[in-house]
Amino acid sequence: MKTNNTKKALRISICLILILLMTPSLPAQVKLSEQDWVIPNLFSRSSRQKSYVLQGGVISGSFKYIYPYGMNDVISDEKTDRAWKTVTLENEYIRLCIAPEIGGKLYYATDKSNGYNFIYRNNVVKPSNIGMLGAWVSGGIEWCVLHHHRASTFLTVDYTTSENSDGSKTIWIGETEPGTG
Repeated sequence: MKTNNTKKALRISICLILILLMTPSLPAQVKLSEQDWVIPNLFSRSSRQKSYVLQGGVISGSFKYIYPYGMNDVISDEKTDRAWKTVTLENEYIRLCIAPEIGGKLYYATDKSNGYNFIYRNNVVKPSNIGMLGAWVSGGIEWCVLHHHRASTFLTVDYTTSENSDGSKTIWIGETEPGTG
């Protein structure tokens, strides 16, 4: 014989199951956008484009063999506003920003409930010459392959976007390394 509490729990459970079954499922509300983000900039792409090999130079624990790349190390003293291409993926909770022109790094991630950037958002592009080719900018998360700041860490990478059958969206980032293909 069932007690009153057991009967009550069973009725509540049945009601909850019916409510869940009758509620239409909502597709993921994911937004994907591409835009230009204008922020202060202290970098010039008019860097030394000649490819060469530096013998004997050591950068961050690795020899500085940069062929077939050119040095990417011209930093300006003048701050100018520049538009950088960004690809943003967001839902109601977070916003992720990818910067394909800055090595494809995840430039920032924001908690939309309180505006907190839980992945550091640098609001200026002011590189330091600590990368294998020179320019490297702080903030975000870069894709480091074989070395902590890969040679192309500040070069433009290829990307594409896709909308998946389940309503989710994807940003695909990639590059072909010119030294080895």
